[in-house]
Amino acid sequence: MDTSVPPVDQHSSLCQIYTGLLDNFIAELNRRFGAIQSDIAAAVSAMHPASSTFMLKSALQLLAELANVTLNGTELELAGSTAIERMAMPPP
Repeated sequence: MDTSVPPVDQHSSLCQIYTGLLDNFIAELNRRFGAIQSDIAAAVSAMHPASSTFMLKSALQLLAELANVTLNGTELELAGSTAIERMAMPPP
């Protein structure tokens, strides 16, 4: 069995195929579930410390509206820093 790295042309072709498949997959998810579910998923991801939108009020607004909660910027900042501190702590 050949385990060598594929030639550049073959690698580029595979990348194009995978990119096309991913685009189709994402389009199908959006078609089936609609924009609101995509927005909810984005809001949920904003609660993960590794997210670029972690604890941003604008990213969490939809969840706050669904839960009938008012977001406070200072509280979000505190919650975010507390979450990061807890993740850095060793497990008990």
